[in-house]
Amino acid sequence: MPSIKTFIFHTLLAGALMSQSVLAYYLQDPNASLEQPDIVEDIDKRSNTVPKLSTAEVPSKSYTCPQTSRYAATTYTAGQLKKVYFSAAKLANGGKQLGKNKYPHHYANHENLPFPCGSNMMEFVLDRDHAGDVYGGDEVTTFPDRLIFEYSTTSKTAKARFCGVIRHGDDAFVNCLAT
Repeated sequence: MPSIKTFIFHTLLAGALMSQSVLAYYLQDPNASLEQPDIVEDIDKRSNTVPKLSTAEVPSKSYTCPQTSRYAATTYTAGQLKKVYFSAAKLANGGKQLGKNKYPHHYANHENLPFPCGSNMMEFVLDRDHAGDVYGGDEVTTFPDRLIFEYSTTSKTAKARFCGVIRHGDDAFVNCLAT
């Protein structure tokens, strides 16, 4: 009669062989699908809460972007800028970006233009042809103007602050003036 050790050994060996054959079936069949919950995705959904957004210094004046060799002067009203500002801040807060160039995105201010904001500035496209519309991800080759805002966040709160409006000039960005 086999010993208890032999019995346990054979039971473990049989279990190992069975699990290998079950796994081999799924590995050999490319159309087989294992219906298992996506634990990583579930954790991401639970932890990906949007911080509460507060805004400071919303656009309160109209801004006029100067004429360049390619574009006529354009004026944006405070109401048009507010609409774009709130949309851009909500996109940044939700971690979403639009279009091939992924707006809103970080604005580095290489020209050292004067803004009443810190270094966490972002830029978002202004549609000069339809100034009351919010950019939806289209090509930006005919949209030289950008709304600049500061965005900072912690795990629970986020803050957006309007900084100004700029235009792609002939050689570099230029400030658009508040009117």
